[in-house]
Amino acid sequence: MISNKELVHDFFQLWLSAWSKSWLFAFPLILIVLPLVRKFLLNFIDTSKL
Repeated sequence: MISNKELVHDFFQLWLSAWSKSWLFAFPLILIVLPLVRKFLLNFIDTSKL
């Protein structure tokens, strides 16, 4: 739900700041978590048929 319907003066700066913070958090997290999840899921998959 959108609570604020008006554009603020520094919208682009706020958006860019939020986007860069989320990128700095999410990208390394994906690099660490993705291989772990893949190893975990490969335990349940029969790779002999691939």
